[in-house]
Amino acid sequence: MRPIVLVAVIWVGACATTTTDWAPSFVGSWNGSRTMVYGGQSSTVPDFLTVSATGTSWLKVGHACPANTDATVGPPATIVSATSFTVGAYTCPTVTTVDGCSTFVHALSEGQGSLRGPTLTVIELGTVTCAGNKALSYTSTFTGTR
Repeated sequence: MRPIVLVAVIWVGACATTTTDWAPSFVGSWNGSRTMVYGGQSSTVPDFLTVSATGTSWLKVGHACPANTDATVGPPATIVSATSFTVGAYTCPTVTTVDGCSTFVHALSEGQGSLRGPTLTVIELGTVTCAGNKALSYTSTFTGTR
């Protein structure tokens, strides 16, 4: 009977482990600029992101999709440390009014975020497709402060 009690004590101890909640370091409205590089072209525009917590170690990166004003729409992110997170794959809702494109699809394949002092940088990699034509790879870099 003793071995069973010992196993139960070890199991309860493992369940009691807690993790540090670093989400508050990233949560908020971030204002800055975004540089998009795709198809051999680069452009930088003023932009903003809204980061919200979806759990102790998880975030949602809102406003990551073009022409989207809904902060709840965007890729999930997993917090790695007090100063970094990874961004998961996400396909933005199809948009019909981007640069004269009849059907614009923005698919994020991966990304990362880092916090250096008051500055948040989020780098995303993915593809953009216009009206079903060949997908172009892109890199998007957002840099901003709260």
